Amino acid sequence: SDPLSATEIEGTSAAENAGAGAGSAEYTRVASTVGADKNACGPATNTLMMDSRNDVPYAAVGFTTSCPPSFTLAYTAIMREDSQHRLLVTLKTEAKSDSYIFTATNGNQLIKTTNGLRHNIGVFFVQGIIHILIGYDHILFLLALIIPCVVSYQSAQMQSSLPSHTGRSFQAGNASRADSRALATTLIKIVTAFTVAHSITLFLAAQQMVDLPISIVETIIAISVLVAGFNLIIPFYRDGYWLIAFAFGLIHGFGFASVLGEVGLPSDDLVASLLSFNVGVEAGQLAILLLVLPLFLLICRVEWRSQVLRLMAGIGIVSMGAFWTLSRSADVMGYIRTI
Repeated sequence: SDPLSATEIEGTSAAENAGAGAGSAEYTRVASTVGADKNACGPATNTLMMDSRNDVPYAAVGFTTSCPPSFTLAYTAIMREDSQHRLLVTLKTEAKSDSYIFTATNGNQLIKTTNGLRHNIGVFFVQGIIHILIGYDHILFLLALIIPCVVSYQSAQMQSSLPSHTGRSFQAGNASRADSRALATTLIKIVTAFTVAHSITLFLAAQQMVDLPISIVETIIAISVLVAGFNLIIPFYRDGYWLIAFAFGLIHGFGFASVLGEVGLPSDDLVASLLSFNVGVEAGQLAILLLVLPLFLLICRVEWRSQVLRLMAGIGIVSMGAFWTLSRSADVMGYIRTI
């Protein structure tokens, strides 16, 4: 059987905010809850410690035990009080390391010591999808770049429907295949440029070649949302949106890196895990695009609705960008005071 070690779990609010006695009691409750199936594994030796990932405090529980190639690990502590709580597990054997993420809806998992590359690819692919779906600042930034492209496309279609000097007319909104392909190409370029850009900085951050304070990164991301939103209200750039996506995507990549920094990448499958995370992000972005594109096209079939969409979306995105910028700027000031 393989020895298991270094299982880490996220610190709880009680442990972070309470006194030393309460914190120790909370850690003890966590430690007693984490462990392999008693019928499958031998006695575990536990160690309790504090850890920090991206300036976030964690309670860490390491245990060493002997288990068969397959066993069940169950975890429910704290999740009853906090549905957002996560357990981050790193399973290490002599040959490799695997990552597992336990949540309130996934607190019982089958652990296989024979897992490897395929398992880690699957875990980080799913994490990529999840993160883009709950990354509202990333989504709003992309939507602010997509909407002008759709508005311009539909405007061109309406112009082509007007009677020409020869007396011929075309049905409004009946886009040619060439124009449809051009729109699709433009949107895919925006999404892909964003993914390529954040992949570059994500890799640099994972390799610890570049390290930026997360408070500064998150504030610049908020500013990117603010700028993109203003462009919807008062257009100051009208073309080359993929370049904007690429430029700001470099900063967004450091934001993604902070997420992976908390989860922890398996050292022996580092590159594959990074790639699968990025593919998951790209898949999530394309899913969002496919979801909103038909709605945007429908709205923009009428000129005044196009302008209303652009204005209302711009106001909403600017409002969120301004709120995030102000709230995150406080964290930047706190970081500056610690220098």
